[in-house]
Amino acid sequence: MLKKAYSVETKLACIEMKKAGKSNKVITVKVLEELSEVEQLRLQVQLCMEHHFIYGYRTITRLLKKIHGLIVNCKKVYRIMKENSWLCRARPKKMPNIGQPYYVTENKLERDF
Repeated sequence: MLKKAYSVETKLACIEMKKAGKSNKVITVKVLEELSEVEQLRLQVQLCMEHHFIYGYRTITRLLKKIHGLIVNCKKVYRIMKENSWLCRARPKKMPNIGQPYYVTENKLERDF
């Protein structure tokens, strides 16, 4: 029976992974999966930004769910939009015009009907 020959780099990588333990491997795999998920979400949000910053993060979240079928937390969409400075442009509030006060007339009737 022949033994398989592994390269030195592969053997060293196996030894390092064995020393690191199982939990570290699981964490790195989860982080890599999450990064790819965030990149996918970033591309989807970028497609929704064709509306020239009219929509906020809540509307973009609803669009992602409706159009692409993605169920994503609005906080994640907000974070991605904030990092890329894609947030909705806030319009200044309109101030009410303060005109002349109404002219108060005298009480001529004084409840004498």
